[in-house]
Formats: sequence, structure tokens, C-alpha cells
Amino acid sequence: EVDKQLGVGFKPDHVYALEYPPNTTASERFTELKKLYGTTVAFHGSPSENWYCISNSGLRNVSGTKKQKTGAVFGNGIYLSMSLRVACDFSRTTPCWSKSKLGNSVRIVGMCEVINHPDVCRQDDEQGTQRGLTSEIPATYLIVPNGEHVRVQYLLMYTERQKQSGQSKLTWVVLAYFLILLAIVMFRAENSPTFAFYTRKFSRKFLPRGWGF
Repeated sequence: EVDKQLGVGFKPDHVYALEYPPNTTASERFTELKKLYGTTVAFHGSPSENWYCISNSGLRNVSGTKKQKTGAVFGNGIYLSMSLRVACDFSRTTPCWSKSKLGNSVRIVGMCEVINHPDVCRQDDEQGTQRGLTSEIPATYLIVPNGEHVRVQYLLMYTERQKQSGQSKLTWVVLAYFLILLAIVMFRAENSPTFAFYTRKFSRKFLPRGWGF
């Protein structure tokens, strides 16, 4: 299902499915609305540190509160996009623990199911304009005023690993090989009359008396 929605490109490194208890009031309400209005798949981008709270409490409309982190350019609500590329732009890459097996940094995007409720605003939505939302909503955007109308289905995780470790190891190998060759050349040169001549000449010219080789 995830591959079908993502299409070509932007394949995540890890996909985590979120499960919801079926017999709760929230789940029953969402199922009821889904049967009544149908749903649309959309994506929500948010910094990685926010997803623990989102996974436990769901997406919430915090526009106009102290928890609002970004400006509600097109009006109040939860912002989603039907374009994964757009959602990725809002998902900030966060450094991982130095020993994390996930990699050096991680970026997370939520793949969501949105109820096609009349309150959900899209481009050229006359009802949205009447509620004070600008009519210039981008084509892929969905603005959801009510958190009950959106549910995160999957967490799409993108990771990055440093590629310098292999290069660094190769650099040390080359350096060690060079030092071995230099040691061999110096050892052979010590037995050469020419090397001994220039060594004594250097000693007399540059080193204090008594410091010669």
C-alpha cells in the first residue's frame, strides 16, 4: 500500500505502521466518518523530535496557540500535502545518537489518511474562503481544522550515513604504505656512501658542533 501511494522516487529507508485500538471512541468516530465521506492520502512533514508526541496523541490543530511553531500562512489548521516532496521540505533532518544503527541523521514524514469532510480546505474552496482562509491555497495542500479528521497511518523514515569512514580508512592505509616505503628507502640509503657524505656535510653546516651523525 505504501509503495502504491509513494510511486517512483522518495522511497523511505524504513516504514513504521501505526496501530490504533479499534474499540475506542476516536477509532469508531473515524471509521464512521470514513464511511460517510471517504478519505484522501496526504503527507505531513514535521521535525523528527515532534513525532513521539504525534504518534501518541495524533495530529492536533495548534494554530493560534503557544505550541504553534510555524506561521499559518493560509489560515488555521493542520497542514498536509498530497505531494510527498512538499511534505519532505517541512521535515527537518535531525542528528542521531552517535552509535545509532539508523545512521547519522534522520528525517520523518507522516503518511496520513484524511477524511474528505466539508471542513477540510483545498484550493479554490469557497467554504474555506468564507471561514477566513485565503483562496491562494497551493494545489497539493490540505488544511484540516479538526484533528479528528486526520490519522497518521505510517511513519516514513529517511536516514543518512556518513561515507567518510571508508575513505578515512583508505587514507590511513595509503599513509602507512608510504611510511613503510620511506623506511625501506632510508634503510638502504644508510649503507650508501653518497648518503653518508651528504649526511656529514649537512651535520657540519647546520648542526652545532658535537651533534653530528
